[in-house]
Amino acid sequence: RQRAVPPDPVSVTEQESHFASIISEADDCRRERKLETVAECEFIRVCPLEELRTKKMVVVSGPHGPLLVVHDQGRVFALDNRCPHLGFPLHRGSVENGILTCHWHHARFDLSTGGTFDPWADDVPTAPVEIRAGEVWIAARTGYCDGALHWRNRLREGLEQNIPLILAKAVLGLSADGVPAG
Repeated sequence: RQRAVPPDPVSVTEQESHFASIISEADDCRRERKLETVAECEFIRVCPLEELRTKKMVVVSGPHGPLLVVHDQGRVFALDNRCPHLGFPLHRGSVENGILTCHWHHARFDLSTGGTFDPWADDVPTAPVEIRAGEVWIAARTGYCDGALHWRNRLREGLEQNIPLILAKAVLGLSADGVPAG
């Protein structure tokens, strides 16, 4: 079964709320550490916007792994650079019409949500993007805008389609999100 959008898509308001909570946490961190800006705590400077427009893709180091920043169709997107299928670096893939294709197993992802079009691959975690004075900044932390619900949906899909890799990832994701077994 191919899907055109991620399961149980969240509204723009929910996605904005998720990103606002990340920014709020970053602001709390900034205050606790007495830093001047949120950028010093939770955001990473990528490059000038013009440079990203030219290069189309840039990879930066994040605290939990490499992050891919993409300029496509006049918009900037940030996501984990590792394909959730088997970890291939997504910057080696291609982007066309808002879709990132991993060149290893041809898994396809919506740049705006990280949602996969292929049931055997998982969604790619995304990160908020800010343009500040012509510079691209991204949140250091990626995630799914629907949180633990993402993993519950993937668990259900793994059970329905009998895909052990998806089942394993869903259980690990639920555990990492602190969802108790049972």
